[in-house]
Amino acid sequence: MVRLSSRNLHSKIPSKKLGPKFVGPFKVVQFVNLVAVILDIPSFLGINSVFHVSLLKRVDTPDNEKMPIVPPIDDDGEFEISRILDSRWHRGRLQYLVSWKGFGPENKSWVKAEDVSASRLIKAFHRRFPNKARLRASGGSS
Repeated sequence: MVRLSSRNLHSKIPSKKLGPKFVGPFKVVQFVNLVAVILDIPSFLGINSVFHVSLLKRVDTPDNEKMPIVPPIDDDGEFEISRILDSRWHRGRLQYLVSWKGFGPENKSWVKAEDVSASRLIKAFHRRFPNKARLRASGGSS
């Protein structure tokens, strides 16, 4: 079992440095040669399953078995939002602090309101915190 570097993987996380450095674990299916292996990668990821060994990190501890195989991705190929944690106005734009499904609290991030496609979660957040920053019909900030 190995974890795969996310260095060359495409993601919808707004800031690459906030995303995970490795994803997995994945099972090594076959050694192609001394420097390349084939991994058991889920087909919905849409990536080739052959990787250079420099992109892999060996999984040694049983604790890693508790990690999700890959972060949950919705039907549009975007990472799923677990919760809206906060809102703010930043440089004239509304932003939401989001917690991502499959990621720990260290990966929460501020996302522009227009990039958050989770209307149900936004409504629930504003019902719970009616005085937090939100879009107004007049377009002003609060």
